[in-house]
Amino acid sequence: MISSFQEATPQWLTTTLQASGVLSEGSVVAAELRANDAFNSTISHLTLQYSADAPADLPTHLLLKLNRDHYGEGEIPFYQAAMRQRPPNTARCFAAEYDAASGESYLLLEDLSKTHVTPVNRQQVLALQAVPDEQQLNGMIDALAAFHAYWWEHEQLGKTFIVRPWYTDVEHYQRHIERRQREWAKFAKAVGDEIPNDMMAIYEKTLAKLPQLWDAFLETRITALKNITLTNGDCYFAQFLCPKPNVNAPAYLIDFQDATANFGPYDLVYMFATFWTAEQRSANGRERKLLKRYHQALVNKGVQDYSLDEMLTDYRFMIVLMIFDAVFNATSGSTKDYWMPKMQCLISAYNDWDCGNLIDRL
Repeated sequence: MISSFQEATPQWLTTTLQASGVLSEGSVVAAELRANDAFNSTISHLTLQYSADAPADLPTHLLLKLNRDHYGEGEIPFYQAAMRQRPPNTARCFAAEYDAASGESYLLLEDLSKTHVTPVNRQQVLALQAVPDEQQLNGMIDALAAFHAYWWEHEQLGKTFIVRPWYTDVEHYQRHIERRQREWAKFAKAVGDEIPNDMMAIYEKTLAKLPQLWDAFLETRITALKNITLTNGDCYFAQFLCPKPNVNAPAYLIDFQDATANFGPYDLVYMFATFWTAEQRSANGRERKLLKRYHQALVNKGVQDYSLDEMLTDYRFMIVLMIFDAVFNATSGSTKDYWMPKMQCLISAYNDWDCGNLIDRL
């Protein structure tokens, strides 16, 4: 285990790459570090030099990600599984370790920064200007669908990868409702008078309906893990790397700290409903085109028993659950310039997809 970039010495890298099976002969003789300004991780880019007796095809550009305070607890099992199985549209991992006692972890990944770029930045997201171009969006949807199809009803779901704690079972779901009730009471008391009455009414109505969602929708799907996959869990556009212009390569998913067994459209709601306005979602039929593209890509990858109507129903239910995420943000220290645009976008999606009528039928 290492806890600083200074510990990523040539000797440590040699031992680590040997253990991964990548370095069969020779050694790392030099490693140049370059910092990364990611706002939510501690990352450094590594440029390696090998001894003359090392194979010629060894990776020379790696990325080292360090986490502490147990932030890697969920991500490390994903990459340990990925090293064995090589799921599509994920960066190759060479080492992944987590220490439960200290809460520290590290990941050693291939560095894609020479060929790929994050399509949007945080400032664009907060300004509601995070609309990647059509080619990037299509690439991201194709990558997500390929990833979801690989893990679709996979034997490791519910085992290596737990079901999302919101609804792991009925007890977890009840605790989730109680948590949402506490957050809503705190939110309404603190800033309720700043929120339009129609938005407040939507939250009150939906909160009252949440207990019925388990029997009506969640239980049969979660118990049987029917049409459940592995989701990224925090699938904003910044969780993708898209190929740079004139680079013929697929998009990649990154950052799997919240990866769990879950409904595939959960990730889609993060992409389209959390920080896109109604106008951005509807422009040239953007949202519906991308949802149809996702579904067709699933079918093309072998997911057969999951209709477009079923997928869209899942999408609507995930919006119902996700609107409370903005309330959580508001009550857990996020600034208003973050949670208010998110809330407005989510409620707009809730209305556009007629989610109120959906829960009325529960």
